[in-house]
Amino acid sequence: MMGEAGMLTLTRRVGETLHIGDHTAIVVEALENGKVRIKVQSDQATRTVRADGRPADRPVIGLRSSRER
Repeated sequence: MMGEAGMLTLTRRVGETLHIGDHTAIVVEALENGKVRIKVQSDQATRTVRADGRPADRPVIGLRSSRER
């Protein structure tokens, strides 16, 4: 995990997108009661997991690639 000195901080508004590489996009969907809802779009080869205490090998339920939509 990167330390604070190596971390990029961005500001996004609802509806704005952050692209990571050629195959991953993060969309800010909503801001509600101090929480941010995001949508992660990526190809099936990109494994996406949460870093909030869930086991690293357990993917987030409900994430789908853009091809599955």
